Amino acid sequence: NEELSYLAGIPIAVKDNIVTIDDLDSTNGIFINGMKIGKSINLKSGDKIKIGTAIFKLIKSEKN
Repeated sequence: NEELSYLAGIPIAVKDNIVTIDDLDSTNGIFINGMKIGKSINLKSGDKIKIGTAIFKLIKSEKN
């Protein structure tokens, strides 16, 4: 099993039902839907987030 402890330092924030991720000059970068990000971006439901070898899909609840 690959250790995923590096994920603990990923800056993901939720405010006012908006999910934001920021790449703080990580070694391998963060990719959203296959594109490398270089700044803070807002995520939408269905976005695929790749960090290292791990891939996540954002699923936002329909409930407020």
